[in-house]
Amino acid sequence: MKNFVLFDAMSNNYVSKAFGKSVPNWVDAKQYKYLRNARNAAGLMNICRNVPTGLLPSHKYQNLPNVEVHEYDAAGNLVQLHLAPPNYIYL
Repeated sequence: MKNFVLFDAMSNNYVSKAFGKSVPNWVDAKQYKYLRNARNAAGLMNICRNVPTGLLPSHKYQNLPNVEVHEYDAAGNLVQLHLAPPNYIYL
């Protein structure tokens, strides 16, 4: 069984809930069953860390390290690292 967890490179910790507190290990972090759900959660967290197209960096938008998705197997080994782009909501 695969476990997907969010890793915040800025604080060097795992995320226990989306927009929640950080925990030091992946076991205590919120674990997702599906990669698409973990990527969506990480993408929403990355919105305020990236500069949208056509805008310049400001106090609101700046280029910061993105939240990544780490994939672990049942034995606790890191299998793969998935990058999550920001999910902008366009109206």
